[in-house]
Amino acid sequence: MTKHKELKAAMTCHDHIDEWGHYSEWTENHRMLECCGCSSIQLRVEYWHSDIPLDDSDFDYYPPRVSRRKPDWYRMLPDDWAALIHEIYGALASDSRRLAVMGARTLIDLYLAETVGDHGTFAQRLDRLVLDGYLAKNTKDTLEAALDAGNAAAHRGHTPSAKDLSLVMDIVENLLHPHVLKVEAAKLKARTPKRAPKPAAAAATVAAPAAPAAPAAPAAPKARRQKPKKL
Repeated sequence: MTKHKELKAAMTCHDHIDEWGHYSEWTENHRMLECCGCSSIQLRVEYWHSDIPLDDSDFDYYPPRVSRRKPDWYRMLPDDWAALIHEIYGALASDSRRLAVMGARTLIDLYLAETVGDHGTFAQRLDRLVLDGYLAKNTKDTLEAALDAGNAAAHRGHTPSAKDLSLVMDIVENLLHPHVLKVEAAKLKARTPKRAPKPAAAAATVAAPAAPAAPAAPAAPKARRQKPKKL
């Protein structure tokens, strides 16, 4: 567990007597904390009530635990994708988890429509992503998990935990980032100067020396004339 250093604390106390004479009191303890690991600052509001049992799951955090920074590359996405990401991260900052995960599902739907078209079921379009090389076969189940989380929030009122929501956002960001890299890689290629062509080999201009003449063959020896024999 990460340790935090308390920078400032302030407590407000309340009490109340209802119409039946019952007395109750409650407090709100505001603590400004600094993370000893990353040095981030967070406000935690701790509640106590004399009649209601509360624990740390009832505390409020500003920014919320599910809050996260938008990726630096999100503005390089198509305008409608970037606008939706801005809304999703706004939902995260206000701890609206169901809105955030439903937005993530919609963002996946926009990506599918742009990449493989908007015809067919989610499962069929995921299969086309794999067939067309946009998605590795072993990561299809990962993307389906994010879609299921969005469907559960939209149709069954499911509220994801902070850990599950963070995982959904990791999946969505990893899906979209290659789209940005592909576009930026094409721009990089266009900006990179081409290598100069190699000069053609110069033709030889000096005549090759003539081959030496073959030595003359030696003359055949003259045949000696034989004298006729006397009888």
